[in-house]
Parts: sequence; C-alpha cells; structure tokens
Amino acid sequence: MAAPDDCAIRPYEPDDLRAAAALWYRAWHDDRPGERHAHPIEWWRARWRDRVVPQAAIHVATVDGAVAGYVAAFHAAPWLSHVVVTLEYRRRGIGTRLLEAAKGASSGGLVFDVFEDDTSARAFYAGCGLTAGETLPHPRSGRPMVRYTWSPPPPVA
Repeated sequence: MAAPDDCAIRPYEPDDLRAAAALWYRAWHDDRPGERHAHPIEWWRARWRDRVVPQAAIHVATVDGAVAGYVAAFHAAPWLSHVVVTLEYRRRGIGTRLLEAAKGASSGGLVFDVFEDDTSARAFYAGCGLTAGETLPHPRSGRPMVRYTWSPPPPVA
C-alpha cells in the first residue's frame, strides 16, 4: 500500500516536540503489548528536547497536517536513532521515505542497531539498503542486536 497522497516529509520544527515524543511513546507501547515504559511521557519529551533535537538531523512525515512518523539521525556518530511510524501508516512507504531523508542528510553514512528477534524491523532496514553486520549485546538488557550500516555511494568523478 502506498503512502497517502497528502503525506509530506519535512525537517523537524520546534512545534513538533509534543507530537514526536507522543509518537515514540505510543510506538514503544504498541510494539510491546502489556509492558509499561519505565519513564513517563514527560521524561521522554524532556529527553527529546534536550538530547535528540540539538544533536540530530530530524525529519517528520505528516499526513493531513499531523505527525505520522519521524526519523532522527545523530550528526556526530552518524547514528540513526529512530525511524518511527504510527501503526495506522506502517507498510505504506512512509518509513522508507523517512530513511531516504536521513540518508540525504548524512554524508558519512548511517549506523543502527536492531534487536535480533525483531524480524520486521530487520527486513525493513535490509530492504532500505542497510547491511547487516556484527551481533552485539544491548548495553542495558543484554539482548542480542544486529548492527546495520549504510554508506553513501562514492562521488561520481
């Protein structure tokens, strides 16, 4: 299924803070039925404002003017932090468009760790041209994660 005709990808704006934080928090719970995040939404909103926004290139996807997804890629790493799309818009090309925006904003490539048992996310990243590499433990939980990388094509001479 294709992205809605009125889906737009644009750079993050300060007014997106509440919607982006709520989207992440909702997606976290949607992906983990029955679990509760250890911190309240206010904690994530402050973390987003203080640690993600100043250090990342962020693009949002909007549908009918509402935030339906976002991607955040940290400049220095280059570490892909999140690609999040609301449940109702998943599998419609929005995540792919967001990841393409992150690639366009990254001259040095991207790196992202995905839980080994998250076969859906792993298929998504592989389908978007990221390459699976080493498996390493998550720093807090110890669960195995697969490191995915993307490198930009060399410049045409």
